[in-house]
Amino acid sequence: KGAVRVGSHADLVLVDPNARVTITNEEQLTKPGWTPFAGRQVRGRVLRTLRRGAWVYADGQTVGAGGGEEVRVAP
Repeated sequence: KGAVRVGSHADLVLVDPNARVTITNEEQLTKPGWTPFAGRQVRGRVLRTLRRGAWVYADGQTVGAGGGEEVRVAP
């Protein structure tokens, strides 16, 4: 952990910090499929995400198994 080298589990996010993006509901990869930020213009776009050495997001699509676990919040 903590190193980018062969044999390490890498968690990395590649970002284009100069991209200008308008957030849309159609691009959301969440269960609800919408965001209160729809229509807002932001700077920066995630290009790829590497989790434990495997690509999980690339070019606007999930690619491979994600991870984590559901956390339920008491009402």
